[in-house]
Amino acid sequence: MSSMPQKPVMVAIVDRNAMDYDDLLSVPECSDLNVCFLSHGNDALHLARSCTVNLWLINATLSDMSGFDLAKMVRRLSPGARIFIVSDDYNMDDELRTLSLGMTKYLCKPVEASWIFSWIHHVRGAKKPIFAFSSPVAQASPDAAVLFPLLDDIGDVADRKDPVLLPFVHRQPHRRPAA
Repeated sequence: MSSMPQKPVMVAIVDRNAMDYDDLLSVPECSDLNVCFLSHGNDALHLARSCTVNLWLINATLSDMSGFDLAKMVRRLSPGARIFIVSDDYNMDDELRTLSLGMTKYLCKPVEASWIFSWIHHVRGAKKPIFAFSSPVAQASPDAAVLFPLLDDIGDVADRKDPVLLPFVHRQPHRRPAA
């Protein structure tokens, strides 16, 4: 009995510090991903114009532009893209801005694999992600909105066969791991 091949998943990481993702990429599940590292926003825009990227991890601070500006431009080029904003250290203003812009998720380093694999599982054709956020700003802006199901859509959690993963495993208790 043969299993169906999984959809190829393209992940673009836009960050000037590629070594910050070594732990993430050492997870065995990452071997099935097409990962592209870019250190400049302009290179990321070229990639966004030339191919389909399923998941973007964009650092809030880039050398040639703001990560938030890049995320908005990527969203215009690819309205269905899942975009995670990543900060080197937790910053409440960055988290609030990420959510108000309707981006998929806000993360701070170190990036844990469990924070992104539920979304990669979704890209590969599985059920809808369990937890999601849709801001009023995203709902009012058709070119910025990628709306995911709210908690009401998941039904009774006790009846679900798939595991519920919460992104709260972190090494530094004073930092908020993921929004």
